[in-house]
Amino acid sequence: MKIKEKLTRTLLHWTSFAIGLLSTAIIAFAVTGTINTFSSGQAVNPSSLNTNFQTIKTAIESIPTEKSWRLIYENNITGSTGSVNVTGLDGNAEVEYMVIANFIGAAGATAAGNYMMEINNDAVACNYKFHHYYVHHGTAASSISFGAPTCPANAGLVLSASAATGSNNGVAFTGKVFLLSKSGTKRVALSEGSKALSTSDAWTMNALQWWEDTSSNITSMRFYFSNGTGIGVGSRIEIWARR
Repeated sequence: MKIKEKLTRTLLHWTSFAIGLLSTAIIAFAVTGTINTFSSGQAVNPSSLNTNFQTIKTAIESIPTEKSWRLIYENNITGSTGSVNVTGLDGNAEVEYMVIANFIGAAGATAAGNYMMEINNDAVACNYKFHHYYVHHGTAASSISFGAPTCPANAGLVLSASAATGSNNGVAFTGKVFLLSKSGTKRVALSEGSKALSTSDAWTMNALQWWEDTSSNITSMRFYFSNGTGIGVGSRIEIWARR
């Protein structure tokens, strides 16, 4: 086979592949412009070939870029601590965060307390609001509680809590928060939390929370336990952003 014919067939193959890719249902978008076709043995006109490639290039570059959740921070805790600081965030650019935390209670917790997410080092409790309901199944009795919007006991968004039990060591506490982060209004968060102390003592919560600050860009988060070194080995914190 002549070199020119081999080259022509190769170019035809890749042009046909690209056209087929652009017309599939997986990537659905309009292709505008000129696509030239060639016959076997036909001399390839460089101008026509360049037109094909330019049309394909333009079509690919016009593919919409849909936002999806991206993991931007993760931390597997290897030593007991009272707090974890995360910096370098840009809430105005991200628009929405999803925080997933799994805390393992540490022996350094001095008493029952809360696992919190403080924003921008804002340590004023009443700059946050907390409206929740929770179900607690304990050794004595089960209870359901509804809380009117109020200031939380500690500064920040509540992720999970000891639920009136001082025994934290080795207990799994989970928290998940969807936070609208763009400034211009109160930063509203939908959250859920739980405690799995044992089969006879468990707690789960759903809450609407918000940060009262309407102007400051969110640039940092601090995760902490309110009473001592309550974040134990095996804890994990993830921050996801819409990018």
